Amino acid sequence: MTNTVQMLVRLDDDSFSIPYGAEQYEEGEIHPYRRLVNNPSAIKAIPEIEGFPFLEDFLLKVNRPGGLMETARMVRWYTETDSVVHCFGVGMHFQDRSQFTRYDQALVFAGNLLQTILPTGCFPLDQQPLMIELQRCQLKEEQVSGWILDMFVFGYGKSEGESDADLDRKLHIVAEVL
Repeated sequence: MTNTVQMLVRLDDDSFSIPYGAEQYEEGEIHPYRRLVNNPSAIKAIPEIEGFPFLEDFLLKVNRPGGLMETARMVRWYTETDSVVHCFGVGMHFQDRSQFTRYDQALVFAGNLLQTILPTGCFPLDQQPLMIELQRCQLKEEQVSGWILDMFVFGYGKSEGESDADLDRKLHIVAEVL
């Protein structure tokens, strides 16, 4: 039997600037940007991951000095349909500024991610596919324009605990590419 995996890739023509401050909006609050690559202890100030050690582990792996990517924003929520789904979105950009400026590098990253997750069987076709949204991004302090990749990963289960475990398993696989 042939393995198949899918990913949704979208291009957003809006623009995003880093760093950014706290902001209130209809659905809640946007917490201020915290760069973790050179300051991993700042992770303790990210309220969205409180109580989710596997999300903290994932963010620390991604933001290791000399790594491929660094994170700029994140969001997570639960939704219930026939199962409980833990949705996790993380905005990442290349640490290497020469890659950050190149749109084609974002597409190569998406292809490498697909190739890595294909043999795992952890992303079945009957579930929401991994999604990457590409968006223009400015690093204000460095005055560099490039691309941010918002990646959405979905964990499924009969309970929040089961969906957390599924999300954790999927993030471990995704981290292999990072």
